[in-house]
Amino acid sequence: MSALGEQFVSEARELVAQATDALLGIERDGVSAGLVDQVLRAFHTLKGSAGLLDLPAMVLAMHVAEDLATSIQGGGTSPTPPVITQMLACLDLVAGWIDAFESGGDLPPSAGNEAREMSEALRGVLAPSGPAAAPQGGVLPGWAVQTIQMHHATLRSRAGVGELFAIAYEPRASCFYDGDDPLQLLRRIPALLALRVEGANIPPAEIDPFACLLRFYVLAEGPRDALAGIFRLVPDQVQIVDLPADALHAVPEEVAPAGAHTIVRRLINEQREMLQVSGPDNALPGRIGAAGRSAANALRHARLDQLADEVNEAGAAAQVDADAGALVAALAVALSSIDAQTSSAPVATAGNPDATEDAANRWIRVPEARVDALINLSGELIVLKNSFAHLARRIESEGSQDLSRAMRREQEAIDRLAGEVHDAVLRLRMVPLAQAFRPMPRLVRDLSQQLGKKVQLVTRGETVESDKAVVDRLFEPLLHIVRNAVDHGIETPQVRKAAGKPEAGTIAIAASRAGDRIIIQIEDDGRGIDPEAVRRTAEQRRLMAPDALAVLSDEETIELIFAAGFSTAAEITDISGRGVGMDVVRKTVEQIGGRVFLTSRKGGGTTVRLDMPVSIATARIMVVESAGQRFGISMDSVSETVRLTPNRVSQVKQNEGFVLRDRVVPICSLAELMSLGGQTKTDAESRLLIVLEVGTKIAAVEVDAIRARTEAVLKPMQGLLAGARGYAGTTILGDGTVLLVLDLKEILG
Repeated sequence: MSALGEQFVSEARELVAQATDALLGIERDGVSAGLVDQVLRAFHTLKGSAGLLDLPAMVLAMHVAEDLATSIQGGGTSPTPPVITQMLACLDLVAGWIDAFESGGDLPPSAGNEAREMSEALRGVLAPSGPAAAPQGGVLPGWAVQTIQMHHATLRSRAGVGELFAIAYEPRASCFYDGDDPLQLLRRIPALLALRVEGANIPPAEIDPFACLLRFYVLAEGPRDALAGIFRLVPDQVQIVDLPADALHAVPEEVAPAGAHTIVRRLINEQREMLQVSGPDNALPGRIGAAGRSAANALRHARLDQLADEVNEAGAAAQVDADAGALVAALAVALSSIDAQTSSAPVATAGNPDATEDAANRWIRVPEARVDALINLSGELIVLKNSFAHLARRIESEGSQDLSRAMRREQEAIDRLAGEVHDAVLRLRMVPLAQAFRPMPRLVRDLSQQLGKKVQLVTRGETVESDKAVVDRLFEPLLHIVRNAVDHGIETPQVRKAAGKPEAGTIAIAASRAGDRIIIQIEDDGRGIDPEAVRRTAEQRRLMAPDALAVLSDEETIELIFAAGFSTAAEITDISGRGVGMDVVRKTVEQIGGRVFLTSRKGGGTTVRLDMPVSIATARIMVVESAGQRFGISMDSVSETVRLTPNRVSQVKQNEGFVLRDRVVPICSLAELMSLGGQTKTDAESRLLIVLEVGTKIAAVEVDAIRARTEAVLKPMQGLLAGARGYAGTTILGDGTVLLVLDLKEILG
């Protein structure tokens, strides 16, 4: 894909997300200028970008969507749930097209039919204001408003009494091959008052000389039938809008572009200085005319029409008198007037909050491959740091105390530097959790409407940052939890009202950071989980023996919802009943070193707590030895270490175990788990155990020794070992040996 295509994909996805957020905000909080402007900007930019890449289907869909957004902005269309739903459906269609473009470089073959169907659906919810209709309630399309603003002076001097129309003509890129001549059609307009032309922003090297890349916007006098007859062969490319008689007053004059006064002042000052330079007398009239026209045009660009007229009159008089004095004086007056307006206008400075916010929100896109390369380099620096520590220990054990102390100091300096570099590099991958939270409002909205429920979503802590890999993996667990909360947790309005609750249920997602962990809590005020219903379902699905189920506490019973295939749904629908849900949540979270905790109270709601690492690029590991071999164990799964005397070990059926704070903990040997053999312990020897907790399960792994606790950069298993089970990855120790890091959760599971 070309660089232009890659940029389009990236920006288009951001625009779709921004428009989705804004539409949900309009539905939730009502129409506001900021939100509607955000939707309009997104639709307009998507349309322009699609036109630049020759994607006519997307241009068609976005064109109608932009008209609908303009109608909402002017009050012609009310943003009812069906309207918002249709606009969101359009964005979903565009998102699918973007994915197809990224993978294949073009839209799918069905895009044309999909675009026409979507356009008809959007027009179906659009208040009558089509190409042949007058705008409702004074609502004018954005292109018409802009054209009127740019030609206020033309309309002001208009002496005609005929009907006034605005015409948008967007020829197809292939119009020349269709036998159409856009300029010839425009020349046939009998009373053309103003013309605005827009072109695609394409680098010269990429322009197709046989494609029409222009859009035309016209103000003209009627009658309508004559105008429609001119464009009768291209009706799908033309929109004709009746303008009210007071169009000039209904549309405010365009404000001067930002920074225009500064540029205009500089240009006028240059003209004045040019007139004051001596030169041949026969060249003076030409210089006066050129300076007067340049200054007047600049003043009109800054919307200073009165000053422009005064400069024109002074220039004409100066040419008649062959004396530049009158024009120089008029230019001085214009400069004084501009200075007075500039000094009274608010200026965005460093003290201006808006200016500060704009500067703070500037982002630089960094290719992910470059960030990964930096992380790999910083990982090698960590390895070097570990090597230094190993070397320092060797020197200390072999002799010279002075040398060892010096090496220690250097090692500590490298340790500090390596840690700082690594932290700085990891921060490059840090992104706000808002990226994972963003799809949730749309999910809640669609599900609640589908299920006939009223649900409001509250999010907090969106600005908390975590590693991009963590945020990307977080989406699926959040999806299942929020979907379960809407489907299983929140009751219907009638049930909630009967229970004395507000008709609208609430789901709250809150994120916070605690040290090197991210805590995400998803809480709802719904019906909660009924332990008895869980027991019945578990018995029906034969997840546990009836006698074992009977002795479980309510808290232990609720944990059964994490079992694979567990579901209490009465029937299978698009949302529930397929047995895929909370087991996926726990498995996904644990794969990245996290943990899931669930509490629920019948009738009082459910809370799911996710405890996640900030980053998965590094891991805290414990180096253990068993049967003469060393292995790494992730510290996230280690609860504590215990050294047992033989009298504390008991035989439980075929296995050994011991009691730890009123809980029976089974014992297994790491040497046996890894099929290493090893020597059998004598009855007099104490045993070193590492206690692991996986969910509600607990177990102890016996090892011969614990060698170190350290931070390591884990590399995934590659090549022939890529599919090996029971391994979290590999790392390199300070002495250069490769250490296998075990995934004991998988081994013991």
